[in-house]
Amino acid sequence: MTKDFGEPPLAMENKALVEQRIKEVRDGQGVPETLTIEFRGQPRHVEVIDMPVSQLFYNPGTHRIRAQRSHDPVRDAALDADPWSDESQDYLHHLLKAQPSDPSKQDPAFEALLESLRDFKQNEPGLITRSGIIVNGNTRRAALKELGVTTIRVGVLPASCTWADIHAVELSL
Repeated sequence: MTKDFGEPPLAMENKALVEQRIKEVRDGQGVPETLTIEFRGQPRHVEVIDMPVSQLFYNPGTHRIRAQRSHDPVRDAALDADPWSDESQDYLHHLLKAQPSDPSKQDPAFEALLESLRDFKQNEPGLITRSGIIVNGNTRRAALKELGVTTIRVGVLPASCTWADIHAVELSL
């Protein structure tokens, strides 16, 4: 069964900002860009926009760090209790930077991502829900945050997206 984590605290503000940014792209402000994903078993082109790094939330159900969560049972329990709290989001940030086998050490792959983003900027867009949950690009967001970059390019899932869709899309990428 797919867990429903609800919506993050800035969901309404993010939805409004996403709609505004999509409208701007459609109105010819900026270069239109799309991202092709598999959504409900079909290829789907979603629009890409810029979003503030600070307003997005790590996906508490991301498969990327599922096994590592249990390394700290207290923080893992807090994450289950309130996935949108600053403490829980900080824990996810920590795990996304950490070595999968030893979360006390920074992952060399994360260091390489930092270097790549520093040198070449963001090449591939991430993917978010309209409420600001990152479906693809959690580690990219962590690296951009570490670098002090204020925006991230992201594709935006359809408004009808559910938690089951989030999990399915993440697994298909």
